Amino acid sequence: MVGCANVGRSPGLDLDDENRWRSHFETQRGARGDYLRTLHHWRAHYPSERIFIGFFEDLEQRSTELLLAVLRFLGVRAKQELLSLTREQRFNSGTPREMPPAIERYLAELYFEDLVKLAEDLAGPAVGWLRRAEGALDPTC
Repeated sequence: MVGCANVGRSPGLDLDDENRWRSHFETQRGARGDYLRTLHHWRAHYPSERIFIGFFEDLEQRSTELLLAVLRFLGVRAKQELLSLTREQRFNSGTPREMPPAIERYLAELYFEDLVKLAEDLAGPAVGWLRRAEGALDPTC
């Protein structure tokens, strides 16, 4: 398997109740998880150079660089040494827990076609998302 994600414990979402988590993820897919549709809507109204796309992975692993990229995108001049934010401090973090393999496989199946398109369109971490989904779907794992 490519890897396992940590899933924060979500109030009201029992990851041991398959019907409940399936319903939750199906609802979220339409509400907040359809990145392709969201990008399509934004790109219909704004040229690509006016849309900043950032990744959660960058926020976790390269927060200063991501913040500088956002500031540059907005036309704000800032130097790394002038940024004195508490970027290392976590807020509202849940208790990490391993994602159950059944959920990872289900999400890989649910989002696979979108992940192929996102990897082609965005590259970067989206390629990693696709590789992880491929790993979750690999019957030898």
